[in-house]
Amino acid sequence: MAAPITDGLPFTLQDGYVAIYGRGTNSGVQNFPAAVGWKFGEVVQMAPDVYGLLGDSVMFKEVEARCIISYQNYPYTITEKAKLVLIENPPT
Repeated sequence: MAAPITDGLPFTLQDGYVAIYGRGTNSGVQNFPAAVGWKFGEVVQMAPDVYGLLGDSVMFKEVEARCIISYQNYPYTITEKAKLVLIENPPT
């Protein structure tokens, strides 16, 4: 699989949406396991009205993701910021 982009996806998200690197994982940066149907992922792009999440590890319900897109052969999950249930604290 190709490496994820580091300078932004080539589009603007509509208000209230975030792009998450990949399809999500079963555990977050603190190795906390996600419940069945939930995923952790890193926010790589935000809509103009979304602030403070870039680079954060967040949890979202897999079935509530709006879509999965592919850019340069790598998947990105698009979901609503309002659907994120937690933001992990970075490891210490």
